[in-house]
Amino acid sequence: MTDYTWVDDAPVVALPPDEVKGRAKRLMEIYKAWGGGGEGRVGNTDHIAGLIKKKGPQKGACFEYRLAGEPLALMTVDFQTPDYVEIIYLVSHPGTENAGGIMVEYLLNLIERLNDDHGFGLVPNMVKLESLNEDATAAYEALGFTVTKAGMYPDMQLDANASDKWERVGEKWRLKKYKLQRFLATA
Repeated sequence: MTDYTWVDDAPVVALPPDEVKGRAKRLMEIYKAWGGGGEGRVGNTDHIAGLIKKKGPQKGACFEYRLAGEPLALMTVDFQTPDYVEIIYLVSHPGTENAGGIMVEYLLNLIERLNDDHGFGLVPNMVKLESLNEDATAAYEALGFTVTKAGMYPDMQLDANASDKWERVGEKWRLKKYKLQRFLATA
């Protein structure tokens, strides 16, 4: 039996590049066993996890939100871009709540750690991405992203300092609506 505990920070881990495709495959298996298929966010899970499985982390990094060793969400990011971090893919199991927000929160706080500890020089509080469809755009807008360039795949940006959906709690960025949330993790 797995032992669980409550923690203040989500159990998000950086994946070694050689594990990314396997973890995306595992998320797809869990999703299909759950009853995958359908439209909207539910239908996009298999598609985006499939893109991560096919392409891997490319030139950036991949992070996984997990529970009991299983992936709940995956996010690939590009740190190579001058000045800011770009989310390439973000996918979460549709049976989870707030997994996308948890991943963005993790990324905002990671940017600060990279700047403070390693002098990366990334724009703090800023994340950019290209939305893949209308459902994703709506989900990102709910997290405080704004459209910076309209089109079939709109460019979007989150400036946590300027968003009414984010605030600092101690030294960390938190989504306001979940600022006191604790996370279940494997002990």
